[in-house]
Amino acid sequence: MTVAVRSLGSVPFDGLTLPLTSPGGRFLAAQHGPTPGWPAILAEPTPEGSQVPVQLRISAYALASNPANSLTPIHWPRPLPRGLLLGRSCDDAGFLVESTRAPSEASGQSIEGPAARWIGKVDWLSGELAWLVGPTDPGAIACFASFGPSGELAFCRAAAPGKPFDLVVRTDPADAATESILHAPPNATLACPTFSADRARVYVFLIANDPGARLTLLAVDLGAPGSANDLSIVARAELNVSPSIPAAFQSVLALQTPWPLNPHVGPASFLESGLAFVSLETGSMAWFDPRTSTILPLARGTLGAAPLNSASPAGLFLGAARELVYQPLLPRADSSLGPETFGPEAAVLAGAFLPRLTSGGVAGQARFILLSPPLPDASALIGVFELSPIAAP
Repeated sequence: MTVAVRSLGSVPFDGLTLPLTSPGGRFLAAQHGPTPGWPAILAEPTPEGSQVPVQLRISAYALASNPANSLTPIHWPRPLPRGLLLGRSCDDAGFLVESTRAPSEASGQSIEGPAARWIGKVDWLSGELAWLVGPTDPGAIACFASFGPSGELAFCRAAAPGKPFDLVVRTDPADAATESILHAPPNATLACPTFSADRARVYVFLIANDPGARLTLLAVDLGAPGSANDLSIVARAELNVSPSIPAAFQSVLALQTPWPLNPHVGPASFLESGLAFVSLETGSMAWFDPRTSTILPLARGTLGAAPLNSASPAGLFLGAARELVYQPLLPRADSSLGPETFGPEAAVLAGAFLPRLTSGGVAGQARFILLSPPLPDASALIGVFELSPIAAP
């Protein structure tokens, strides 16, 4: 495969939270400063879970098409409030943030106790912050939010600190009246809802506290609720990993959620009917096919995935420690196991990269943003590159 690559610049990095790239490829948000503690990132119901470093900052950048000035900071009229954490997802209008709220802030009264957690959205250009989840339910913990490919908002919500998380999906992110819910089973919790390009489903991890339980990946149907506002599980795969919220978070930490594939008429392709995630069992990317409830291993040593449907054959760009690789979809020799599987990977570009798909292709050619995390002994900057596959003559 032949590709064109150009450097767009670099952005600061807190050492853990990967930047967000907007679906259209025009904007990027980065979190920088002291690395937040895992309790705050994972919304733990402890005092440490509400502690965000006061020096932590979130900045936005415009990805211009002019090579001479490709990556420029966006200067907002006023800074964002302190105590925000960069979220896991964005759309072309803005990006998600989360905020721990002291009980007195959330309720307007002087109350002692664990903090609540809200979800907000920051406008790329103005920096205006609008709260989507929290003000009408001040005692709840709302976290792990992601936009979906059709504009929905999925997040986890606990009625109070220490309670199990349910999965909540809103067709209108700011309107609680549009919610559908998947309640956590007894003695279990749900975590880290994630979208691919699959418009029919959201994926979420089930974490059971039973002896011998394993981390379980669920596919949840968005179009066929079991009752007026209940979501239904349509597929599940048990992973050979001990169940915990940290394990679920690490399984999706490197992912882009959702994938911004362009809508089309007709049945969904293979790459629009599943989820790429990090298998902690192998330390590499894997593919969950909800139609068969199977897990397909992807190339070893890979981290991060972005689909390329416009090539022949279609396949996945996968990041790795030393190179970006492409793993194509190929017909199966035994069609009884399914029509397609992933073939051997091929090296595309030397260097450590995490691929991000954009919907901002030109003349039918896909466009990707590549994030290049710094080496352990390098400065805390993430390199940003643009990649476009070049069609064969």
